[in-house]
Amino acid sequence: MATILVTGGCGLIGDHICSGLLRKGNTVIAVDKKESEYNAGKEHFIFREASPSDQGKYGDVFDEFEIDYVVHLACTVDNDYGAVIDKEQMDECAACDKFLYKLAIAKNIQKFILLSTTQVYKQPENREPVREDDIVKPVTNYGKMKVNSETAFANDVRNVK
Repeated sequence: MATILVTGGCGLIGDHICSGLLRKGNTVIAVDKKESEYNAGKEHFIFREASPSDQGKYGDVFDEFEIDYVVHLACTVDNDYGAVIDKEQMDECAACDKFLYKLAIAKNIQKFILLSTTQVYKQPENREPVREDDIVKPVTNYGKMKVNSETAFANDVRNVK
């Protein structure tokens, strides 16, 4: 199977994503600020400690392992920032995205998945989805951080095979 790097892999959502990937027979490298006990000790689960600003530690992970796929949860999904995001945290997320996307491109990662929560945008009042080109736009720093991550990703991979 595949070797998959999961950033933010030890938060609530990350734990479950890693567990599902492990059940499918993959090797999972979870990178997060601290390890949770949810997947600790499971076969083919590897934890590496790094905050979103630890560019060198992420580089070490990309050098140490032959990574097939990346699932990026850090900051936009599995963040440890709390309910209110400030400018410093937005900048940290943007810096993380920038070096992570570049590492993935440099290592010819086959698939890169950027996840975000559904709570970033206002919940729709009916069953119609809220599209990003609708009048509902992010107004919180968290929403802006997510949109910035998506935009940076789209721009960085636009010309990549």
